[in-house]
Amino acid sequence: MKLNIYIFLLVILCISSCSGQVSDISRDSLVINVHNSLPEGWTLMIQDKELIIEKTDSIWILEGNWINAPREDYEDSEKNKKWIIEYGQRQTARIVFEMVDLWTPEKIDSTKRTDNPNLPDYNTELFSLYEKEVIGFDNEYQRIFPWYVSEEAFMIYHKIVKKTFNEIDKK
Repeated sequence: MKLNIYIFLLVILCISSCSGQVSDISRDSLVINVHNSLPEGWTLMIQDKELIIEKTDSIWILEGNWINAPREDYEDSEKNKKWIIEYGQRQTARIVFEMVDLWTPEKIDSTKRTDNPNLPDYNTELFSLYEKEVIGFDNEYQRIFPWYVSEEAFMIYHKIVKKTFNEIDKK
């Protein structure tokens, strides 16, 4: 009987220690709001202390320098679509944040006064987030196909993430 109780307690301890961060995130209403605001075809997941917002379908990305490119290189034409698919790489559009313990206002203020402040970019209710990776924005250094994914990624980042999470003032 005593052995059964010890085994039961050991199992409970393992489950609670392995799922701590995931269960915490489900109590964070800001993360839940971002998740609920995502357009169809996008997901939010927590993996290895990263918060990942990701497109379920893959995209094509063509790296390059389009700063002085002619206007027709930016058009959503059949020619540009074929060019991006032929010479680009298949990837997944995503926005990735590293999750760390929540920074308090006091910790943020004291870090600002150092010579090399390394402040998180955002706070949720329970975590602080460092922007780690953003893939899927059509810009002067990469073309994206399908084009609507770039518009969705831009909208997610600027209208959902920046408006929902608490951006940390780095001044």
